[in-house]
Amino acid sequence: MGGDRGRGRGARGRGYSRGRRERKRNNDDDRNRNNDDGARRSDLARRVLCLHGSEQTGTLFAQRLAPLAKRCGDSLVFVDAPHALPLREGQTASLGWWRRDGSGFDESLDVVRRAWRELGPFSGLLGFSSGGALAPSAGKSTFFNAVTRSTGALAAKCAAYPFTTIDPNVREGLFACGDRDPALGLGLELAPCPPHGRDAKGRRLLPALLKDVAGLVPGASRGEGKGNRFLNDLADADALVHVVDASAETDASGGAVDAADAPEDALAREIAWIREELHRWIAGNVARKWHSVVRLAKHRRDSTAALDRLLGLFTGYAAAPVVVRRAIAVAGLDERVAALDAWGSSELHRLVAAFLEIRFPTVVVLNKCDRPSARANVERLGTSDDLVPCSAAVEAGLVAARARGDVSYVDGAAAFDGADVPGAAAHLAAWGTTGVLDAVSRAVALARPAYAYPVADLDSLAGARSGGRLADCVVLRPHATVEDVFTALKRRGLGGDFVRADVISDDGAKRRQAKARDPVGDDCRVVKVATNRKNPWQRNL
Repeated sequence: MGGDRGRGRGARGRGYSRGRRERKRNNDDDRNRNNDDGARRSDLARRVLCLHGSEQTGTLFAQRLAPLAKRCGDSLVFVDAPHALPLREGQTASLGWWRRDGSGFDESLDVVRRAWRELGPFSGLLGFSSGGALAPSAGKSTFFNAVTRSTGALAAKCAAYPFTTIDPNVREGLFACGDRDPALGLGLELAPCPPHGRDAKGRRLLPALLKDVAGLVPGASRGEGKGNRFLNDLADADALVHVVDASAETDASGGAVDAADAPEDALAREIAWIREELHRWIAGNVARKWHSVVRLAKHRRDSTAALDRLLGLFTGYAAAPVVVRRAIAVAGLDERVAALDAWGSSELHRLVAAFLEIRFPTVVVLNKCDRPSARANVERLGTSDDLVPCSAAVEAGLVAARARGDVSYVDGAAAFDGADVPGAAAHLAAWGTTGVLDAVSRAVALARPAYAYPVADLDSLAGARSGGRLADCVVLRPHATVEDVFTALKRRGLGGDFVRADVISDDGAKRRQAKARDPVGDDCRVVKVATNRKNPWQRNL
């Protein structure tokens, strides 16, 4: 029995070993097959769908990316845009993701979806930026760089194709103060005002926060191009600077065209359609929720609920209720609850039009006036305070040359000294200035800011912080008060709580104690603020 058990154990042992070896071989085969399948899936997962730029093709884009494509093998997949564009000199093929008139974007989305579904799976999307900027390829980012004095790595990306800007660039720029300098009313000479100084006309240069936003194309209010993402980027602006190509060398979608072929009203139409997109954006948002106003007007006639709801529809544009009520008055509408029930489409659009004018005052920059075709287009538009001929490229060239020490140039000047800057001398001789500083300064003026000049002493008029006579200036929102001046100074390092403020009249004849609620304005601009805590810079208070 012992021998049988021994043989049995031996047989089971040998059988177990053979079975284990077979299972191990099978597992190894399965593992190898899985590794092969995983490798194939990994290769597919590393594939990237590549979209070419405007006036290009998938083949041309592949040629431009040849060094990368060589290393990636078949991992890069190139597709063509669906719309054939007119050929320019030297081109053999030209495709776009939308047509010259801005239409056709939906077809392009279908092409991308189909490629993603049929040629994938993909792990990424590589796109050569294509689309629109306000206005597309009008020189908006060049203008932004010129205003903010940005050069080198700090400069916003500029290129001769639309949608150069993707995410907003936010930076501090300078404008010329439109407020009459208090020194003039007091019979004093203009003193230096550090750190930014004065422009060629003696105006005080002050900082303003500027935002260079991304693309707008026809149909943006319906989601075309960057759509509502672009429009939402505007919501916190106090004023708009609308940059257009005065040379008419680009169309509405940002593609290059021959200026000689552009219709005479091309520039006027470009200005109009962007304003129309802004109107449609706001009107569409309000119209979608208008039923809630009507419902409250019908069922709660004895309350202000309907009016409150109407005012609330505009809060997304950083608009206080007083701004909306002013728009209602300007539009000639009746805000009483009984009247709201009868408002129709016409009343709604009148309200939006008035709101746009009040909430988003706009200066139109007629850029690229250094181009030969610009003069006739600008003259056809006529003159207006909100139209500013400009060459951002010339200003950017002068700013860069000044930063290198190659030229001596004062902001807003009609001339410069030093090395030659391409196109600068001819443009300044023809137009007087580059127009960049004037454009931003007019936009700020349209926002109707209040200006205060905080001092440490009403006798010497030494600036509260800088020390020089009337050296400091604080830019405030419209209808600002003395308390707002105190708050602005506190953000700049003033300690303690507000105790009192003293002001001097514009002509220096009167001095008085000002209340915290007193509005900043005539005879309340030069302000001495005292607190219950002394900071080092307050030693003269």
